[in-house]
Amino acid sequence: MPQIFPMNWFLMSLSIMLILIFTVINFYFFSVKTPNKNTFNINKMTKYSFKW
Repeated sequence: MPQIFPMNWFLMSLSIMLILIFTVINFYFFSVKTPNKNTFNINKMTKYSFKW
């Protein structure tokens, strides 16, 4: 039993990381395809978040 729980947490963390990466990639693609006000705001947010 103790070996199953760490694997489940590891898989959950991997899935969360993949979802975050896909969301970032989708935001970049949408910003390139349709440069609207909302996408520009998202671009500013991503730039500020990636500067740190």
